[in-house]
Amino acid sequence: QPLQLLARTDAFRYLGFRFSLMGDFTDEINHIMKGVADLKPVVHKHRYLTEQMTSVMSSIVSARFRYSAALVPWTESQLEELNKKWTNVHKLAFRLSPSLAGALLNLPASTGGCSLHHPRVAHLQALIQHIESLCVWDDDLRAQTKKRYQRLCIHYGCESECELQQALAATSDVLSWDFRIEGKT
Repeated sequence: QPLQLLARTDAFRYLGFRFSLMGDFTDEINHIMKGVADLKPVVHKHRYLTEQMTSVMSSIVSARFRYSAALVPWTESQLEELNKKWTNVHKLAFRLSPSLAGALLNLPASTGGCSLHHPRVAHLQALIQHIESLCVWDDDLRAQTKKRYQRLCIHYGCESECELQQALAATSDVLSWDFRIEGKT
């Protein structure tokens, strides 16, 4: 069969990711959101022990998200929306009413909560793992990663990784896709 010609803005699936040639990951984000929403009917009337179902749901929702998390430019509002969906799925796994406040799931275990992790935590863990994998071998990929790190340090006026972490945590700037991939500002 002949290859289908795609427009630059049309998303396609490649290696499990959905994106366009222009670097638009909207379809991937929508796929992950839909995947979590599709779990609701499965979880709603489950017959498993609560501990079993909550463990399975935690594994499923985080695995679907983590697969592409390091490469998809998630916004804060998208992560918040995903967190709400995760919380709702976990409420169903616990056989709680969907209208119940989600605080019980977010409080630390020491205060009676379940300490459900926010997608932001999984996102940062995926990013760290991705960066570590880029620096394993002494090759061009490692050299490019070092250059991008140095550009970030120069951009934020930092001398060390610790200073850069503090600067990034203190700023409300969101690194643009171009800056993260191409090293542009």
